[in-house]
Amino acid sequence: MLLNVDPDSNGQRLDNFLVKMIKNIPKSRIYRMVRTGEVRINSRRVKVFAKVYQGDSVRIPPLSGMTIGSSQVESTHDDHIERLAHKNISIVFEDECMIILDKPSGISVHGVKEKRLGLLELTQTVRRDTCLKLCHRLDKDTSGLLIVSKKRSFLLNLQKQLKNGEVNKRYLAICLLNSNSTEIPKEVCKPLLRTYDHDGNRLVTISKKGKYALTKLREIKRILHRDFGFISLIECIPTTGRTHQIRVHLSSLGVPILGDKKYGEQVLNKTRAERMFLHAWKLSFRKPGMDKKLRYESPIPVAFKKVLKSIE
Repeated sequence: MLLNVDPDSNGQRLDNFLVKMIKNIPKSRIYRMVRTGEVRINSRRVKVFAKVYQGDSVRIPPLSGMTIGSSQVESTHDDHIERLAHKNISIVFEDECMIILDKPSGISVHGVKEKRLGLLELTQTVRRDTCLKLCHRLDKDTSGLLIVSKKRSFLLNLQKQLKNGEVNKRYLAICLLNSNSTEIPKEVCKPLLRTYDHDGNRLVTISKKGKYALTKLREIKRILHRDFGFISLIECIPTTGRTHQIRVHLSSLGVPILGDKKYGEQVLNKTRAERMFLHAWKLSFRKPGMDKKLRYESPIPVAFKKVLKSIE
């Protein structure tokens, strides 16, 4: 069986192309087909990380139960899926290229275990569209704006903008202060190293061996909370996109994010926050073919407003 590579798949990795095109076959079987030479590009044996280009012919073996298509997900739309979709999928904007989602706190952008739905898989399932791809990520407990691509050409363009620092992201964080005299600097520039803890969980630390990371800060409001003491609402603008960048940078200043269980352990015992108070607030970028930047904003979450109103 031959698959022809269309313009929207031009330059895509072979494994991603096959996962997109082949239905009802486990990913492990797809990878094994490539490794054993059952898959060929223009009659040549290749590696899984090889790229396909428009006009290429990809040969795959016929398999029992296999279907071919780029826009169908086999799934059961039971009440559970519908409830999850209603609770978690909030669309800020949509056109032919993208969907801007307002992600709630508490759901992963990707399912971390087999059969567990992250926000992307949930959106793919209810829309029956596996072509939807994440353009960037947010931590599970971070809420706010998330870009999902509907076209590969848009995905590649936005990834290039992200790499070049052309996408502007602004976050809101509620941070714990040691005292009312704690000063918030205008920026923090500390290299970040991604490691793992004893349980194999991802952990980011400040290290000279790490990668350059810069976060600009602006304090918006400071109050004395009846339960948490002095807290500060801070606008955070990451000019680099390192893993857990804002969380680690703020923690390194001694002003950890309220509810951050990973990087705020030193103050965890005196806090009973309902969530981690980090929110992807504003977003701007250029759509291909447009000179003017598009700008989007997510409303300040109700949980933020409740905390900021609870003063002494």
